[in-house]
Amino acid sequence: MKKAFIGLTAVTVFGFALLCQPPFPVSGGRIGIATAWAEEEFTYYDDEIQFHFSGEKNLVHFNHLMGMLSDLWKTHNKVFDLRGKGENTVGAQVEELLNDANLAASQGDYEAGFASLKTVHESLKASLAKMGVKPAK
Repeated sequence: MKKAFIGLTAVTVFGFALLCQPPFPVSGGRIGIATAWAEEEFTYYDDEIQFHFSGEKNLVHFNHLMGMLSDLWKTHNKVFDLRGKGENTVGAQVEELLNDANLAASQGDYEAGFASLKTVHESLKASLAKMGVKPAK
């Protein structure tokens, strides 16, 4: 039974590979078109980030901000790889500030943690604006 299943799977994969166009953007295949659309525009939601900055400085808002700013940092690094010039100094600075914010929060000092996250947000926002990425409306 196992051999029949493996054989049928191998034949299906091989047949699919022969019948479909290669998944390269140059070939005009379906996967190539999807890749081009995926890299077309980057946005982020600044309103949600501002909401958590305006709330009480506690663990709940800190965790939400940490997650959103980490995602924004990853997006920044992707955009920098595509459009940036020179060395990504903002990415390294943000990584250090995120670590500082985590350390402060782990010690219960949410004021210092939120101050580090505010600096992270401003740095990422300024760098993304230079690369043409704007917040979603």
